[in-house]
Amino acid sequence: MNLIKSKPYAPETIEFLRYSHCGFDGNDPKVWCTLFLFCKTPDSRKGICKNIRQCEAFIEYMRNVDTYDPVVKKYLREFRCSTDFDPEVRICCPDEGKLRPHVSTNDVHERFSNFFPDPNLGECGQQNSDNKIVGGTETYLGEFPWLALLKYVKRNKIQYACSGSLINEQYVLTAAHCVDPDIIRRKDLGKLQSVILGEYDIRNETDCIYQRYGEDCADPPQVFSAKDYVIHPNYNSSTMINDIAIIRLDRKAIFSDYVRPICLPPSNFNMQGNETFTISGWGRTETEKRSSIKRKASLKYVEQARCDKYNGRRRLSNRQICVGVGNGVDSCYGDSGGPLMLDRRTGSGFATFIVGMVSYGYGQLCGSFPGVYTYVPPYIDWIDKEIK
Repeated sequence: MNLIKSKPYAPETIEFLRYSHCGFDGNDPKVWCTLFLFCKTPDSRKGICKNIRQCEAFIEYMRNVDTYDPVVKKYLREFRCSTDFDPEVRICCPDEGKLRPHVSTNDVHERFSNFFPDPNLGECGQQNSDNKIVGGTETYLGEFPWLALLKYVKRNKIQYACSGSLINEQYVLTAAHCVDPDIIRRKDLGKLQSVILGEYDIRNETDCIYQRYGEDCADPPQVFSAKDYVIHPNYNSSTMINDIAIIRLDRKAIFSDYVRPICLPPSNFNMQGNETFTISGWGRTETEKRSSIKRKASLKYVEQARCDKYNGRRRLSNRQICVGVGNGVDSCYGDSGGPLMLDRRTGSGFATFIVGMVSYGYGQLCGSFPGVYTYVPPYIDWIDKEIK
């Protein structure tokens, strides 16, 4: 390696070896030359490509900025130097000095509203972990902050019949049958009046939980109208195949602890059969027709052959999956169009991904049979194409 043939070593050589050292071969040190490289920052300073947790300038910068600010997000992306196959997120960390923004703010906010958040930068699938109810059926304030509640109105009669998931600042993913005019008419729902983000208890204008140390209150929900929506062109209301749609909100959502996007999976997402899924929504409970409080449940994957026993002449396609555990727990705790969620490790820790959406169930006894979900990964290219 030509870098270390001449002595004394230059300071940048010592720095390179320090961060690229990855073990020993006998007494000889090993370095990972392909991922630990010298680089230039966006403002043309010398730097080293290293894990974001090893960059003091980055850590200090993150303490003092709004990470939801589109300008900040664009700035951080320009520092990224790791490749797609690198399991860690690495940035070009300057040799000295602080991170200094060097971006044009022209139309930056508009561009980011049309961009999928990056799981590896912690831009999606994150939620406030305070006061989490482990193993419970009721959620805590701020849990699943991407959940959208769809409100329908007919002659002053209000119905909350569907849910959706916020996937960026202005788009919500839901089931096609939640916006299909024929289905809405058949169910006598009236009109989709609004899409609500940051909701917890539909009975309250402001949601609060009383703790030992006092009152903990969420921000008021953000209420939107549906500016537009698009249903998958191959949606079939009889078989419920391609039961997926995208709603465009009338304005951009404001991200907070109570409103954040969920992560979209890659199109080649690899799902393992032993994983535990989570669903959430304001669906039916054991004693109520619907719950006023957002609830949750854990579910397991069900083999297609078992699902097909309940399906009559229908057979699941490779764009549908079957999930449930019986024992009275299924999508009754969720809503049509609501997310089927999985937590996965990313470059920034863990993030929650939407891998499915509630499509339909079997029979009238909620939870007695597994439910069918639209499998999201095959639709990623279509979603990307439809985002305006």
